Amino acid sequence: PAHRRALRSLAKERPMYAYVFEGRRYDVGERLGFLRATVEFALKREDLQDSFREYLMGMLRNELKDSSGREVS
Repeated sequence: PAHRRALRSLAKERPMYAYVFEGRRYDVGERLGFLRATVEFALKREDLQDSFREYLMGMLRNELKDSSGREVS
């Protein structure tokens, strides 16, 4: 893949370092990754989780209604 070639090329020019990471990784440089990280972190924060969960549930309820206003599953 292209990223491996790019890393090999950089390694020829300067030292490279790595770190073995355990845990969840978020690609916040990509739109969906940024949104996923934001939602997951908000739901883990004690000061936000209840009100944010309520907000999300309301949004989902509205999204799951058909044009007549009835909930769909």
